[in-house]
Amino acid sequence: MWQKQNDKKLILALTAGIFFTACGTGSAKNNPYADVPKDDWSYTAMANLIHDNLVRGVNDSSFDKNKIITRNDMAVLVAKAISKEDIVNLETKKVIDKLALEYAYELKIIGVTDDTEVSASPTAVPPKAENKFDRLSFHGTGRIRLDKGNTSGLTAQRGNTTGSYTPNSHINLDLFYKYKINDKWSVYGESEYGRQLNYGGENQKLQNSVFEQMYLSGPIAGATIKAGRFSVYSPQGLVYDDKVSGAEAILGTVVKTTIDVGKATSTDDDTSDVTIGNNTYTYHSQNYQSILFDIPLSKTTTSSVGYYHIGGNLLQHQDPDAYVNYYTLGFNSKLADNLTLDAVYAKSNAKGYRNSNILSTATNSYLLKLKYKQADFTKPKSFDIFAMYRRSPQLASYSNTDDWCQNVKGIRIGGDYIAASNIGLTAWYTFGKDIDTNQRNNMYRFECDFLI
Repeated sequence: MWQKQNDKKLILALTAGIFFTACGTGSAKNNPYADVPKDDWSYTAMANLIHDNLVRGVNDSSFDKNKIITRNDMAVLVAKAISKEDIVNLETKKVIDKLALEYAYELKIIGVTDDTEVSASPTAVPPKAENKFDRLSFHGTGRIRLDKGNTSGLTAQRGNTTGSYTPNSHINLDLFYKYKINDKWSVYGESEYGRQLNYGGENQKLQNSVFEQMYLSGPIAGATIKAGRFSVYSPQGLVYDDKVSGAEAILGTVVKTTIDVGKATSTDDDTSDVTIGNNTYTYHSQNYQSILFDIPLSKTTTSSVGYYHIGGNLLQHQDPDAYVNYYTLGFNSKLADNLTLDAVYAKSNAKGYRNSNILSTATNSYLLKLKYKQADFTKPKSFDIFAMYRRSPQLASYSNTDDWCQNVKGIRIGGDYIAASNIGLTAWYTFGKDIDTNQRNNMYRFECDFLI
């Protein structure tokens, strides 16, 4: 008798469960841990987004659309796709919006969206969930670097008699921010953090530059405008690779024209003391103006012509009371399917500063770089091999992109290899001579870079 009563209770419980599930009380759409059905359209839609590199941190090899996942797991992937909505075409945006609607409940739980109300009418258009990622986004790069070499023969600079560049080992994190004010204007920022690995002290050699860049950007009268503190990069960084505090305008579609005005930056502070020989001078950030034309010559070749008008830089042994004019001419050409050539020539009218340790009066610099193939962070096992010759007299550069290359001529041979998605390895060897002393200076580097 007792067994029959329990059997009846079990049957009633199962019947009630089936009834409530059928009526919607137990709907999978309200259970973030329910499985997405095997043949659901979401798998195919997500696989297509991943194939188009629109889901951060996931690639074709790590997503199997035939593998069952929960609604919560799918919502996490949808959230990553939502963060790329501002760079996709209309059709792809419709797919992302449809996924956001399907997984609105789960997106609310994980804090991505606020609005999950869906109309019960099959003909009504449901309101689009508010997307927090629409306004704020982050990305970045990191690296672990190991440097080794002999630079003792380099000409003394920055008041340091041991050379212009001391090889160092460090770990670095460079984060970029974007806040979307409206459909046309955004605020951008960059903060960089690093620590040298050859020091053990907690507070030794800790480097941080909070908001190293911070600027407003948007369109005005057909031009793209920047206002604030931002990066400026001359062709291959041969003349200038640093920050400018001021304004920038980019114009043109076929021939791109970039105009920058403001204050040049090459020290941590606006003023600082610089010791050259037995004399100490006060360095001030100098006025900066430049114009750069990028001109396509063919489908495979682009040229660049630039002019830079910058106040003399004590740190580069130039007279701070006189402006220096720099002229650059560069080419980038695809010689074959897997072979590219970069060539840049630069000239200045800089004069050496009194009591300077710089003996050379050379004002011409040039760079040649040949690269085979191209490493791509999205393609594991991709690689490239490069060889470069560079001659950078001190007076021909304001802020060179390569710390080692001030007043140096030499050859660099190296390569890049993508070990896994978003993780790259770099190795190179550089051998050259100081332009003034003609002493040999060699250096090699091993580096691991990763995308965030």
